[in-house]
Amino acid sequence: MRCLNALASILVLIGSSALADECNFYAKTGAKVSPRSGDCTIEGKASDGDDGKSGLERCVHREDKRIVSELNWKNGKREGSGFYYDYNDRRIVATFKNDLAEGPAQVFSKENKLLCQMEFKEGQSSAPVRELFANGKLKAAFEITDNREGRGRIELLEDGKVTSLQCGSRSMVAEDLAPCGFDGKVARVQLYGSDGKEIRNVSYWQNGKLTKMETVDRKGLPMTRIYPQPGEDNTYDTEILHKNGKVFRAYSTKKNRLEGPLREFSEEGTLLLETTYEQERPLSQNQYFMNGKLKRSVKKAKDGKQLIAQEFWDNGKLKTDGTFVESQYQRGSWDSLVEEGRVMRYSKDGLLQEERSYREGRFDGDQKIYFASGKLAVEQRYVKDEIRMMKCYDPSGKLELTEEYFEDGSLKAGSTEMSEKERATQGICRVDR
Repeated sequence: MRCLNALASILVLIGSSALADECNFYAKTGAKVSPRSGDCTIEGKASDGDDGKSGLERCVHREDKRIVSELNWKNGKREGSGFYYDYNDRRIVATFKNDLAEGPAQVFSKENKLLCQMEFKEGQSSAPVRELFANGKLKAAFEITDNREGRGRIELLEDGKVTSLQCGSRSMVAEDLAPCGFDGKVARVQLYGSDGKEIRNVSYWQNGKLTKMETVDRKGLPMTRIYPQPGEDNTYDTEILHKNGKVFRAYSTKKNRLEGPLREFSEEGTLLLETTYEQERPLSQNQYFMNGKLKRSVKKAKDGKQLIAQEFWDNGKLKTDGTFVESQYQRGSWDSLVEEGRVMRYSKDGLLQEERSYREGRFDGDQKIYFASGKLAVEQRYVKDEIRMMKCYDPSGKLELTEEYFEDGSLKAGSTEMSEKERATQGICRVDR
Protein backbone atom coordinates (compact mmCIF):
# COMPACT_ATOMS: atom_id res chain seq x y z
CA MET A 1 0.00 0.00 0.00
CA ARG A 2 1.17 3.51 -0.64
CA CYS A 3 0.01 7.09 -0.13
CA LEU A 4 0.60 8.73 -3.45
CA ASN A 5 1.89 12.27 -3.28
CA ALA A 6 0.61 13.81 -6.49
CA LEU A 7 3.41 16.39 -6.70
CA ALA A 8 6.31 14.11 -5.96
CA SER A 9 5.38 11.04 -7.94
CA ILE A 10 4.26 12.55 -11.23
CA LEU A 11 6.47 14.19 -13.83
CA VAL A 12 4.58 16.51 -16.15
CA LEU A 13 6.42 18.43 -18.81
CA ILE A 14 4.94 21.60 -20.23
CA GLY A 15 8.21 22.09 -22.03
CA SER A 16 11.37 20.22 -22.81
CA SER A 17 13.72 23.07 -22.02
CA ALA A 18 14.08 25.65 -19.31
CA LEU A 19 12.78 29.14 -19.88
CA ALA A 20 15.16 30.95 -22.21
CA ASP A 21 17.06 33.48 -20.16
CA GLU A 22 19.13 35.38 -22.71
CA CYS A 23 16.68 38.26 -22.28
CA ASN A 24 15.16 37.38 -18.92
CA PHE A 25 17.79 39.18 -16.86
CA TYR A 26 17.55 42.40 -18.86
CA ALA A 27 13.77 42.39 -18.62
CA LYS A 28 13.73 41.78 -14.88
CA THR A 29 16.27 44.50 -14.13
CA GLY A 30 14.49 47.09 -16.26
CA ALA A 31 17.36 47.26 -18.76
CA LYS A 32 19.69 48.37 -15.96
CA VAL A 33 22.80 46.21 -15.82
CA SER A 34 26.40 47.13 -15.06
CA PRO A 35 27.93 48.98 -18.03
CA ARG A 36 31.50 48.46 -19.18
CA SER A 37 33.92 50.88 -17.58
CA GLY A 38 35.84 53.37 -19.67
CA ASP A 39 37.09 56.92 -19.91
CA CYS A 40 34.02 59.17 -19.77
CA THR A 41 33.29 62.77 -20.64
CA ILE A 42 30.15 64.86 -20.36
CA GLU A 43 29.73 67.09 -23.40
CA GLY A 44 33.47 67.42 -23.82
CA LYS A 45 34.36 67.70 -20.13
CA ALA A 46 35.73 64.94 -17.93
CA SER A 47 33.02 63.08 -16.04
CA ASP A 48 33.92 63.16 -12.36
CA GLY A 49 31.23 60.67 -11.32
CA ASP A 50 29.30 63.30 -9.38
CA ASP A 51 25.81 62.07 -8.52
CA GLY A 52 24.36 65.34 -9.75
CA LYS A 53 25.87 65.18 -13.24
CA SER A 54 23.81 66.44 -16.19
CA GLY A 55 24.25 66.25 -19.93
CA LEU A 56 25.37 63.70 -22.52
CA GLU A 57 27.97 61.32 -21.13
CA ARG A 58 30.13 59.40 -23.59
CA CYS A 59 32.50 56.63 -22.44
CA VAL A 60 35.22 54.96 -24.55
CA HIS A 61 37.11 51.73 -24.02
CA ARG A 62 40.51 52.45 -22.49
CA GLU A 63 42.37 50.20 -24.93
CA ASP A 64 40.66 50.17 -28.32
CA LYS A 65 38.93 53.56 -27.79
CA ARG A 66 35.57 52.34 -29.09
CA ILE A 67 32.50 53.96 -27.63
CA VAL A 68 31.01 51.75 -24.88
CA SER A 69 28.18 54.05 -23.77
CA GLU A 70 26.27 57.20 -24.61
CA LEU A 71 23.74 58.19 -21.95
CA ASN A 72 21.92 61.39 -21.12
CA TRP A 73 21.86 62.47 -17.47
CA LYS A 74 19.85 64.98 -15.53
CA ASN A 75 20.72 65.70 -11.92
CA GLY A 76 22.42 62.31 -11.53
CA LYS A 77 19.67 60.29 -13.20
CA ARG A 78 19.45 58.80 -16.67
CA GLU A 79 17.06 60.71 -18.88
CA GLY A 80 16.21 60.19 -22.55
CA SER A 81 17.54 57.72 -25.09
CA GLY A 82 20.97 56.14 -25.03
CA PHE A 83 22.95 52.92 -25.22
CA TYR A 84 25.69 51.11 -23.37
CA TYR A 85 27.61 47.79 -23.46
CA ASP A 86 27.61 45.37 -20.58
CA TYR A 87 30.51 43.14 -19.57
CA ASN A 88 29.34 40.45 -22.02
CA ASP A 89 29.78 43.01 -24.81
CA ARG A 90 26.06 43.14 -25.43
CA ARG A 91 24.66 46.53 -26.42
CA ILE A 92 21.54 47.73 -24.63
CA VAL A 93 19.54 50.47 -26.34
CA ALA A 94 16.84 52.09 -24.21
CA THR A 95 15.08 55.25 -23.21
CA PHE A 96 15.03 56.37 -19.59
CA LYS A 97 12.83 58.68 -17.57
CA ASN A 98 13.87 59.67 -14.10
CA ASP A 99 16.47 56.85 -14.21
CA LEU A 100 13.84 54.20 -15.09
CA ALA A 101 13.45 52.45 -18.43
CA GLU A 102 10.48 53.85 -20.32
CA GLY A 103 9.28 52.58 -23.71
CA PRO A 104 10.95 50.11 -26.10
CA ALA A 105 14.37 48.60 -25.39
CA GLN A 106 16.65 46.33 -27.40
CA VAL A 107 19.61 44.09 -26.64
CA PHE A 108 22.16 43.25 -29.35
CA SER A 109 24.60 40.34 -29.25
CA LYS A 110 28.36 40.64 -29.40
CA GLU A 111 28.02 40.07 -33.16
CA ASN A 112 25.57 43.01 -33.32
CA LYS A 113 22.56 40.78 -34.00
CA LEU A 114 19.26 41.78 -32.42
CA LEU A 115 18.86 39.44 -29.47
CA CYS A 116 16.01 40.84 -27.36
CA GLN A 117 13.04 43.15 -27.74
CA MET A 118 11.18 44.42 -24.69
CA GLU A 119 9.14 47.34 -23.46
CA PHE A 120 8.97 49.12 -20.12
CA LYS A 121 6.82 51.47 -18.13
CA GLU A 122 8.39 53.09 -15.09
CA GLY A 123 11.12 50.45 -15.14
CA GLN A 124 8.73 47.48 -15.24
CA SER A 125 8.18 45.14 -18.17
CA SER A 126 4.91 46.16 -19.83
CA ALA A 127 4.77 43.84 -22.86
CA PRO A 128 5.89 40.32 -23.78
CA VAL A 129 9.65 39.93 -24.02
CA ARG A 130 10.85 38.63 -27.38
CA GLU A 131 14.09 36.67 -27.76
CA LEU A 132 15.33 36.15 -31.30
CA PHE A 133 17.61 33.81 -33.21
CA ALA A 134 20.47 35.37 -35.17
CA ASN A 135 18.35 35.10 -38.34
CA GLY A 136 15.64 37.22 -36.73
CA LYS A 137 13.14 34.41 -36.10
CA LEU A 138 11.42 34.19 -32.73
CA LYS A 139 13.25 31.96 -30.25
CA ALA A 140 11.13 32.69 -27.18
CA ALA A 141 8.45 35.03 -25.90
CA PHE A 142 7.37 35.39 -22.30
CA GLU A 143 5.63 37.76 -19.94
CA ILE A 144 7.09 39.38 -16.85
CA THR A 145 4.76 40.57 -14.09
CA ASP A 146 6.08 42.65 -11.18
CA ASN A 147 9.63 41.50 -11.97
CA ARG A 148 8.48 37.87 -11.84
CA GLU A 149 7.91 35.46 -14.70
CA GLY A 150 4.29 35.52 -15.79
CA ARG A 151 2.15 32.71 -17.12
CA GLY A 152 2.55 33.16 -20.85
CA ARG A 153 5.62 31.77 -22.58
CA ILE A 154 6.57 29.95 -25.73
CA GLU A 155 9.94 28.60 -26.89
CA LEU A 156 10.69 27.57 -30.44
CA LEU A 157 13.33 26.01 -32.65
CA GLU A 158 14.46 27.89 -35.73
CA ASP A 159 12.11 25.81 -37.88
CA GLY A 160 9.15 26.88 -35.71
CA LYS A 161 8.73 23.67 -33.72
CA VAL A 162 7.53 24.30 -30.16
CA THR A 163 9.85 23.14 -27.36
CA SER A 164 8.00 24.73 -24.42
CA LEU A 165 4.53 26.22 -24.05
CA GLN A 166 2.52 27.86 -21.30
CA CYS A 167 -0.38 29.89 -22.62
CA GLY A 168 -1.44 33.11 -20.96
CA SER A 169 -4.82 34.80 -20.91
CA ARG A 170 -4.23 36.34 -24.33
CA SER A 171 -2.00 35.90 -27.34
CA MET A 172 1.47 37.38 -26.86
CA VAL A 173 2.90 36.93 -30.35
CA ALA A 174 1.68 35.61 -33.67
CA GLU A 175 3.50 32.35 -33.01
CA ASP A 176 1.32 31.41 -30.01
CA LEU A 177 -2.02 32.30 -31.58
CA ALA A 178 -2.71 28.86 -33.08
CA PRO A 179 -0.88 26.67 -30.49
CA CYS A 180 -2.85 28.27 -27.65
CA GLY A 181 -6.17 27.99 -29.46
CA PHE A 182 -6.81 31.72 -29.48
CA ASP A 183 -8.38 31.21 -32.88
CA GLY A 184 -11.24 29.41 -31.12
CA LYS A 185 -10.13 25.95 -32.18
CA VAL A 186 -8.78 23.18 -29.95
CA ALA A 187 -5.05 23.13 -30.63
CA ARG A 188 -3.01 19.93 -30.39
CA VAL A 189 0.60 20.84 -29.60
CA GLN A 190 3.39 18.31 -30.01
CA LEU A 191 6.53 19.36 -28.15
CA TYR A 192 10.05 18.78 -29.44
CA GLY A 193 13.46 18.45 -27.87
CA SER A 194 16.42 20.68 -28.67
CA ASP A 195 17.47 18.08 -31.25
CA GLY A 196 14.23 18.59 -33.16
CA LYS A 197 12.82 15.17 -32.28
CA GLU A 198 9.37 14.63 -30.82
CA ILE A 199 9.17 14.08 -27.09
CA ARG A 200 6.35 12.26 -25.33
CA ASN A 201 4.40 15.38 -24.53
CA VAL A 202 1.25 16.48 -26.34
CA SER A 203 -0.99 19.20 -24.91
CA TYR A 204 -4.39 20.50 -25.97
CA TRP A 205 -5.34 24.17 -25.61
CA GLN A 206 -8.39 26.31 -26.33
CA ASN A 207 -8.58 30.05 -25.78
CA GLY A 208 -5.33 29.87 -23.84
CA LYS A 209 -6.57 27.21 -21.42
CA LEU A 210 -5.13 23.74 -21.01
CA THR A 211 -7.78 21.07 -21.54
CA LYS A 212 -5.75 17.86 -21.85
CA MET A 213 -2.19 16.56 -21.67
CA GLU A 214 -0.66 13.32 -22.90
CA THR A 215 2.78 12.54 -21.49
CA VAL A 216 4.57 9.90 -19.37
CA ASP A 217 5.15 9.41 -15.65
CA ARG A 218 8.54 8.93 -14.00
CA LYS A 219 8.63 5.29 -15.05
CA GLY A 220 7.86 6.10 -18.67
CA LEU A 221 4.27 4.84 -18.54
CA PRO A 222 1.71 6.64 -20.73
CA MET A 223 -0.21 9.24 -18.75
CA THR A 224 -3.21 11.39 -19.65
CA ARG A 225 -4.51 14.35 -17.69
CA ILE A 226 -7.93 15.84 -18.29
CA TYR A 227 -8.68 19.32 -16.97
CA PRO A 228 -12.45 19.46 -16.24
CA GLN A 229 -12.18 23.19 -15.56
CA PRO A 230 -9.92 24.50 -18.34
CA GLY A 231 -7.59 27.13 -16.96
CA GLU A 232 -7.45 25.51 -13.53
CA ASP A 233 -4.14 23.76 -14.15
CA ASN A 234 -3.95 22.40 -10.59
CA THR A 235 -7.25 20.51 -10.85
CA TYR A 236 -7.25 17.46 -13.11
CA ASP A 237 -8.13 13.79 -13.56
CA THR A 238 -5.19 11.49 -14.26
CA GLU A 239 -5.02 8.07 -15.88
CA ILE A 240 -1.77 6.10 -16.19
CA LEU A 241 -1.60 3.00 -18.36
CA HIS A 242 0.37 -0.22 -18.22
CA LYS A 243 2.53 -0.91 -21.26
CA ASN A 244 -0.22 -3.24 -22.54
CA GLY A 245 -2.62 -0.28 -22.66
CA LYS A 246 -4.74 -1.21 -19.65
CA VAL A 247 -5.26 1.21 -16.76
CA PHE A 248 -2.59 1.07 -14.07
CA ARG A 249 -3.62 4.04 -11.87
CA ALA A 250 -6.49 6.55 -11.93
CA TYR A 251 -7.07 9.46 -9.56
CA SER A 252 -8.22 13.08 -9.29
CA THR A 253 -6.39 16.11 -7.99
CA LYS A 254 -7.94 19.35 -6.76
CA LYS A 255 -5.70 22.34 -6.17
CA ASN A 256 -2.67 20.03 -6.37
CA ARG A 257 -4.06 17.73 -3.67
CA LEU A 258 -5.41 14.22 -4.09
CA GLU A 259 -9.19 14.26 -3.82
CA GLY A 260 -11.57 11.31 -4.05
CA PRO A 261 -10.70 7.70 -4.96
CA LEU A 262 -7.30 6.57 -6.22
CA ARG A 263 -7.33 3.14 -7.84
CA GLU A 264 -4.54 0.86 -9.02
CA PHE A 265 -4.96 -2.20 -11.23
CA SER A 266 -2.86 -5.16 -12.34
CA GLU A 267 -1.91 -5.63 -15.99
CA GLU A 268 -4.82 -8.05 -16.23
CA GLY A 269 -7.25 -5.38 -14.99
CA THR A 270 -7.70 -6.64 -11.40
CA LEU A 271 -8.28 -3.93 -8.81
CA LEU A 272 -5.37 -4.01 -6.36
CA LEU A 273 -5.72 -0.78 -4.40
CA GLU A 274 -8.44 1.76 -3.71
CA THR A 275 -7.80 4.73 -1.45
CA THR A 276 -10.19 7.60 -0.84
CA TYR A 277 -8.55 10.98 -0.20
CA GLU A 278 -9.64 14.34 1.12
CA GLN A 279 -7.14 17.14 0.56
CA GLU A 280 -4.25 14.67 0.18
CA ARG A 281 -5.11 12.81 3.41
CA PRO A 282 -6.42 9.23 3.15
CA LEU A 283 -9.84 8.50 4.62
CA SER A 284 -10.12 4.80 3.82
CA GLN A 285 -8.19 2.18 1.90
CA ASN A 286 -8.67 -1.34 0.59
CA GLN A 287 -5.95 -3.58 -0.82
CA TYR A 288 -6.69 -6.73 -2.79
CA PHE A 289 -4.92 -9.96 -3.68
CA MET A 290 -4.45 -10.86 -7.33
CA ASN A 291 -7.28 -13.35 -6.88
CA GLY A 292 -9.58 -10.42 -6.16
CA LYS A 293 -10.05 -11.11 -2.43
CA LEU A 294 -9.61 -8.37 0.15
CA LYS A 295 -6.06 -8.24 1.54
CA ARG A 296 -6.18 -5.22 3.84
CA SER A 297 -8.73 -2.66 4.94
CA VAL A 298 -7.99 0.58 6.78
CA LYS A 299 -10.37 3.34 7.79
CA LYS A 300 -10.44 6.14 10.30
CA ALA A 301 -12.09 5.57 13.66
CA LYS A 302 -14.78 7.93 14.95
CA ASP A 303 -12.23 9.94 16.95
CA GLY A 304 -10.46 10.78 13.67
CA LYS A 305 -7.10 9.89 15.20
CA GLN A 306 -6.99 6.11 15.41
CA LEU A 307 -7.24 3.77 12.43
CA ILE A 308 -9.19 0.55 12.33
CA ALA A 309 -7.22 -1.93 10.24
CA GLN A 310 -7.89 -5.50 9.21
CA GLU A 311 -5.65 -7.85 7.25
CA PHE A 312 -6.83 -11.04 5.59
CA TRP A 313 -5.30 -14.29 4.39
CA ASP A 314 -5.62 -15.05 0.69
CA ASN A 315 -8.39 -17.53 1.53
CA GLY A 316 -10.52 -14.64 2.81
CA LYS A 317 -10.16 -15.38 6.53
CA LEU A 318 -9.21 -12.67 9.00
CA LYS A 319 -5.49 -12.38 9.76
CA THR A 320 -5.21 -9.20 11.90
CA ASP A 321 -7.83 -6.94 13.47
CA GLY A 322 -7.15 -3.93 15.65
CA THR A 323 -6.54 -0.21 16.11
CA PHE A 324 -3.50 1.65 14.87
CA VAL A 325 -2.13 5.16 14.28
CA GLU A 326 0.01 6.64 11.52
CA SER A 327 3.76 6.49 11.95
CA GLN A 328 5.16 9.88 12.95
CA TYR A 329 7.79 9.39 10.26
CA GLN A 330 5.23 8.75 7.49
CA ARG A 331 2.39 11.19 8.08
CA GLY A 332 -0.31 10.78 5.45
CA SER A 333 0.92 7.30 4.51
CA TRP A 334 -0.62 4.04 5.60
CA ASP A 335 2.26 1.89 4.38
CA SER A 336 3.51 1.38 7.92
CA LEU A 337 1.08 1.69 10.83
CA VAL A 338 1.85 1.74 14.55
CA GLU A 339 -0.22 -0.41 16.91
CA GLU A 340 -2.30 1.55 19.40
CA GLY A 341 -4.81 -0.33 21.56
CA ARG A 342 -6.01 -3.92 21.13
CA VAL A 343 -4.77 -6.02 18.19
CA MET A 344 -5.91 -9.59 17.46
CA ARG A 345 -4.04 -12.01 15.20
CA TYR A 346 -5.46 -15.20 13.68
CA SER A 347 -4.12 -18.31 11.95
CA LYS A 348 -4.95 -19.10 8.32
CA ASP A 349 -7.66 -21.51 9.44
CA GLY A 350 -9.34 -18.75 11.49
CA LEU A 351 -8.17 -19.59 15.03
CA LEU A 352 -7.16 -16.79 17.42
CA GLN A 353 -3.37 -16.81 17.95
CA GLU A 354 -2.66 -13.59 19.87
CA GLU A 355 -4.38 -10.82 21.78
CA ARG A 356 -2.03 -7.88 22.18
CA SER A 357 -2.37 -4.48 23.84
CA TYR A 358 -0.21 -1.58 22.68
CA ARG A 359 0.56 1.99 23.52
CA GLU A 360 2.61 4.03 21.04
CA GLY A 361 3.66 0.79 19.36
CA ARG A 362 4.92 -0.84 22.54
CA PHE A 363 3.45 -3.68 24.60
CA ASP A 364 1.32 -2.17 27.34
CA GLY A 365 -1.34 -4.08 29.28
CA ASP A 366 -2.51 -7.69 29.17
CA GLN A 367 -1.25 -10.02 26.42
CA LYS A 368 -2.44 -13.51 25.52
CA ILE A 369 -0.96 -16.14 23.23
CA TYR A 370 -2.81 -19.34 22.26
CA PHE A 371 -1.95 -22.88 21.20
CA ALA A 372 -3.06 -24.03 17.76
CA SER A 373 -5.91 -25.82 19.56
CA GLY A 374 -7.25 -22.46 20.74
CA LYS A 375 -6.34 -22.96 24.40
CA LEU A 376 -4.41 -20.31 26.31
CA ALA A 377 -0.62 -20.88 26.24
CA VAL A 378 0.95 -17.69 27.61
CA GLU A 379 -0.50 -14.82 29.61
CA GLN A 380 1.54 -11.66 30.15
CA ARG A 381 1.29 -8.13 31.47
CA TYR A 382 3.52 -5.31 30.21
CA VAL A 383 4.06 -1.66 31.13
CA LYS A 384 5.71 0.37 28.36
CA ASP A 385 7.35 -2.70 26.83
CA GLU A 386 8.64 -3.95 30.20
CA ILE A 387 7.24 -7.25 31.49
CA ARG A 388 5.57 -7.35 34.89
CA MET A 389 3.96 -10.82 34.90
CA MET A 390 3.99 -14.01 32.86
CA LYS A 391 2.08 -17.28 33.21
CA CYS A 392 2.60 -20.30 31.00
CA TYR A 393 0.22 -23.25 30.57
CA ASP A 394 0.53 -26.69 29.03
CA PRO A 395 -1.83 -27.81 26.20
CA SER A 396 -4.25 -29.29 28.76
CA GLY A 397 -4.61 -25.95 30.56
CA LYS A 398 -2.37 -26.74 33.55
CA LEU A 399 -0.36 -23.80 34.93
CA GLU A 400 3.37 -24.57 34.53
CA LEU A 401 5.13 -21.30 35.28
CA THR A 402 4.40 -18.02 37.07
CA GLU A 403 6.78 -15.06 37.11
CA GLU A 404 6.26 -11.56 38.48
CA TYR A 405 8.67 -8.65 38.21
CA PHE A 406 9.34 -5.35 39.94
CA GLU A 407 9.66 -2.07 37.97
CA ASP A 408 13.42 -2.51 37.76
CA GLY A 409 13.04 -5.95 36.13
CA SER A 410 14.04 -7.99 39.18
CA LEU A 411 12.06 -11.15 39.94
CA LYS A 412 9.58 -11.05 42.83
CA ALA A 413 9.69 -13.65 45.61
CA GLY A 414 7.41 -16.65 45.06
CA SER A 415 7.99 -16.70 41.30
CA THR A 416 8.95 -19.99 39.71
CA GLU A 417 12.70 -20.34 39.47
CA MET A 418 13.52 -21.87 36.08
CA SER A 419 16.39 -21.21 33.72
CA GLU A 420 15.96 -20.60 29.99
CA LYS A 421 17.63 -23.95 29.32
CA GLU A 422 15.15 -25.75 31.57
CA ARG A 423 12.21 -24.10 29.85
CA ALA A 424 13.53 -25.02 26.42
CA THR A 425 14.13 -28.62 27.47
CA GLN A 426 10.62 -29.00 28.89
CA GLY A 427 8.94 -26.91 26.16
CA ILE A 428 7.46 -24.55 28.74
CA CYS A 429 6.07 -21.22 27.37
CA ARG A 430 6.22 -22.58 23.82
CA VAL A 431 3.10 -22.62 21.63
CA ASP A 432 4.41 -25.09 19.02
CA ARG A 433 3.73 -28.22 21.07
